[in-house]
Amino acid sequence: MESEYIYSKIKWISHPPDKKWIEHSLKVEELSKKFLKDLPDCINVLLPKKVWQILLSNISFFHDIGKGTKYFQDYIVSENKVKTELSNHSLLSSLVTYWIVEKLLEPIFRDSNLIKLYSFIAFLVVRYHHGDLQNPKTSILLEQNQISLIRKQWESIDKDVINLLLNFRNVPLSYDEIEMRIKTLPESFKIKKVIIKFLINNKRLDYYFIINILYSILVDADKLAAGLNFVPEQNLEIPENIIDIYREMRGWTKSTEFFDELRNNAYKEVINSISDIDNKNIFSIQLPTGFGKTFTSLSFAIKLLKKKRLKRIIYCLPFTSIIDQNYHEIQKMFETVLKREVDASFLLKHHHLSELFFKYDDREFSYSESQLLTESWHSKVIVTTFVQLFHTLIGYKNRALKKFHRLLNSVIILDEVQSIPIKYWKVIGEMLSFLSGNLNCNIILVTATQPKILPEEKVLKLANSEKYFKSINRTHLKINIQNNMNVNQLVEYVKAHSTGKKKIIVVLNTIKVSADFYSKTKNSFKNAYYLSSYIIPKQRLEILRHINRLDEYYLVSTQIIEAGVNLDADILFRDFATMDSINQVAGRCNRFNMKSAGEVHVFKLEDNERGRLVASYIYDISLLDITEKTFINKTKYEEKEFLYLCDCYYDKLLSFNSMESEKILDSIKKLKYTDDDYAISTFKLIDENYEKFDVFIEYDSEAENIWERYYSLNEIKDFWKKHEEYLKIKNKLQNYIISVNSKDLELNKPPLVNGIYYVSRNQLDEYYDIETGFKKISSASIW
Repeated sequence: MESEYIYSKIKWISHPPDKKWIEHSLKVEELSKKFLKDLPDCINVLLPKKVWQILLSNISFFHDIGKGTKYFQDYIVSENKVKTELSNHSLLSSLVTYWIVEKLLEPIFRDSNLIKLYSFIAFLVVRYHHGDLQNPKTSILLEQNQISLIRKQWESIDKDVINLLLNFRNVPLSYDEIEMRIKTLPESFKIKKVIIKFLINNKRLDYYFIINILYSILVDADKLAAGLNFVPEQNLEIPENIIDIYREMRGWTKSTEFFDELRNNAYKEVINSISDIDNKNIFSIQLPTGFGKTFTSLSFAIKLLKKKRLKRIIYCLPFTSIIDQNYHEIQKMFETVLKREVDASFLLKHHHLSELFFKYDDREFSYSESQLLTESWHSKVIVTTFVQLFHTLIGYKNRALKKFHRLLNSVIILDEVQSIPIKYWKVIGEMLSFLSGNLNCNIILVTATQPKILPEEKVLKLANSEKYFKSINRTHLKINIQNNMNVNQLVEYVKAHSTGKKKIIVVLNTIKVSADFYSKTKNSFKNAYYLSSYIIPKQRLEILRHINRLDEYYLVSTQIIEAGVNLDADILFRDFATMDSINQVAGRCNRFNMKSAGEVHVFKLEDNERGRLVASYIYDISLLDITEKTFINKTKYEEKEFLYLCDCYYDKLLSFNSMESEKILDSIKKLKYTDDDYAISTFKLIDENYEKFDVFIEYDSEAENIWERYYSLNEIKDFWKKHEEYLKIKNKLQNYIISVNSKDLELNKPPLVNGIYYVSRNQLDEYYDIETGFKKISSASIW
C-alpha cells in the first residue's frame, strides 16, 4: 500500500520518454540486492554484512535523487534536449547519498573517521556512476561554483517529495536538515583531512575491491534497469561429466597411438586431482602443446564449479584471433552432448569484435539489450580475452567495471598465461592472489611454459609436467645465434635447410622485414603464403583454413601465429625473441607427433640499414639478454629439455623487477584511478608504442555492401538508433579493417571517410597488395 502511495505521489521522470524515477530506483535497488546476494559470504570480511546492505541499498535507491530538480525534469521532457550544468544530477545525488549513509552508519560505528570514509565511498560510487571512476583527491574539495550550482538545484526540488522519500526509506533526516547541510557547504562536507590521511597510510587492497564491487553492482543494475524490462535467469546447470561424455562420443578415450595415450593419461591425472584440492584455489595445468589443454582445463573447471558451488566459468585467451576457434569448439561440445542449441545465458563470447546477439530460451534481445547483457557477462560460461578480464580487474572505466562483481564466485581459466607481459606480473599476481584468497574465486593457469606470476606455494599443480615433457620428442630446437644474419643471408639459410621439407614456416618480428623476406623467397617454394596484421582478418582466416588443407606449403608470418593457431609444420624458422615466444612458436612444429622430429631454427636477424637486431624493435633488450644467457650452454635442444629451459628462463626473470608494476599496485592501494603518472588508468595490457589508425579495405563484394551500410548511417539523425544500427554491422565491418601504424599511413594515406581511412575496390592496387596487405609506399610513387 505504501509503495502504491509513493508511486502515485512521485511524478519525476528518470529516462525518456516517460520512465518513472521511483520505478527505476526501486528496480535498481532490487537488482543490486540480487547481485549482492550472489556474492560469497566472505565479502563480509571486507565489510560487515550490515554495512554492505546499508551502502548498497542507499547507493542504488538514491543514485539519481538529483534528477528531481526542476532543471533535470525540464531537460528530460524537452524535445530538443540540451544538457546544462544545472541539469547535471550526479554531484547533488552523491552529496545527498553521502549525508544519508553518514546518518545511517552513526548507530553502527563510534569512529567518526570510519563513518566519513564509508560515506565517502558511497559518494564516489554515485558521483561517477555515469562516467569513469576518478582519483578521490579530485572529489574531496568542492569548488565555489559547484556549491552555487548545488544550492540552486536544491532550491528547485520538491520539499514534500524529498520528505516522503526519506520517510519511506526510514532515513532519520529531513529536507530541512539536508538543506542546512547544503547551505553550510563546504563545512558540512569537511572530509579532506580524513581521506588524505587514509590514502597516504592505506597499504591494503580491501578498499579498492570494496569500491569496485559497489560501483560495479550499481552501474550494472542501473544500465539493466534502464535498458531492459526483463533480465534472464541462469538456472541451467552444467552436467559435471559433460566433457567426459563428449570425449567418449568423439573416440578420444581410445589410445591407438603412444601420443594419444599420453594425452589421455594427462587428462585423467588432471580430472582425478579434483578430490585432492583441499583448500587450494589456484591451480596450474602445464602440459606440452597439442595435449588438449582447452577441454582438460574446462572439464576440471566444470567439476570445480559443482564441488565449490560457484556461479560461472570465465575462460580467457590472450588474442581475439583464437577466441572464435575455441568458442566454437566449446559450443559444439555443449550442443553435441546436450542435444540442443545453447543460448547466450549459458555460453557467451565477449571481445571487442564479437557479434552482439543474446538469446534466452525463445526470446531474442535487441542489439542494445544484447550489448548490455554481453558486456556484463550475464552467462554461465564466458569466453573472453585477457584484455577484457584484466582491464576489469585493474580498471577504472565504467564499461569495463560493470562486470567486476562477476569475478567473485567464479572459476577463471587463464589459457596461454605466459602471454601476460612480465612488467605486469607483480601487480596481476597480487590482484589474482587477493581475488582467490578473499573473494571465492578459483584460478586455473594453463600453459606449456609456466611463468612464475604467483608464488609456487600458492599454486597446486594438477599434472606431473616433467613426466609428459620427458615422454615426447617431437621437435628439436637448433640455436644459431652466435653471428647475426642479414635478410639475404637468411634467404640462403632457409633454402638450404628446407630441402625435402613439405610444410615450412618462417616467423619474423616485423611487418617490414617479413614482407621483404617473403618477396625474396616466394618463388622458390610451392604454395607460398604470407600473414601479418596488415592483411584483413577475413583474408587471414581464409589463408589459415586453406593452408590446413594442404599437404605442402610455405608460410612467412609475423608473431600473429604464435599461440593457439592450428598449424603444423615440418620445419620452422624463428627470428630471435624471448624464450616464451620461441617456445610458443615451436608448438606449431610437428604438433601432433605425426612424423619424425621437426626442426625449429632460431637465428638473429639484423636490420642492414641501422645495424640493429630486428628483435630489439619488439622485445625488451634485457629479456632478450636473459634468453640468450639461457641458451648459452648448447646449440641443440630436444623437446624433452624445453621444460628445463623455460624454468631456467623464468627463474632468471624473478630478479627482473618492474617498477611500473610496483607503482600501479601502489596506485590501486591509494585509489589513484586517474591523475597520476602510474594511475590505474595507465594500465594497458597491450602496450602500443605508436599510434595506429583504422583502414577499411574494400576487398570483395561483401565489403562493398558492408561499407554502403556503414556509410548510410550518416542519414540516421537519432544517436541511439544510429548506434544500434552500427552494432548490427560492427562484426562484419571489422573483417575488413586493419590497424596501420601512423608512420606507414603517412607514406601512403587513403582518403578519410566517416572517421575511417577508406580503400575502395577500384583503389586496391594503390593501397593493398593481395599477398602482403597494406602497401606502405604507394605504387604511384616512383621515388
